[in-house]
Amino acid sequence: MARMYSKGNPFGAYQVVITCANLLQKKPEPKETLGQRLFALEVIGTLFQELGRLLGSCMQDTLSALLVGLKVSEGTRCETLKAIGKVLSGLENS
Repeated sequence: MARMYSKGNPFGAYQVVITCANLLQKKPEPKETLGQRLFALEVIGTLFQELGRLLGSCMQDTLSALLVGLKVSEGTRCETLKAIGKVLSGLENS
């Protein structure tokens, strides 16, 4: 998905990142599975790692959402820290 957005218009990637970030900011509900949160973390990390500077404008909102998600959900702390590392490594020269 990241390679597809890197060739064309990255606007769809912005929407995907914002949707995943909104999912992570919410407090986990009993009906929500852990898999959804893990998938959102992996998508955010991979998109930022591949696209890097193309997504730089939504980096601040995404990092704040990841930090809120770090506080809210205890079960995904390790994966959240990995996603933050991928975001920062994708923006290395910025």
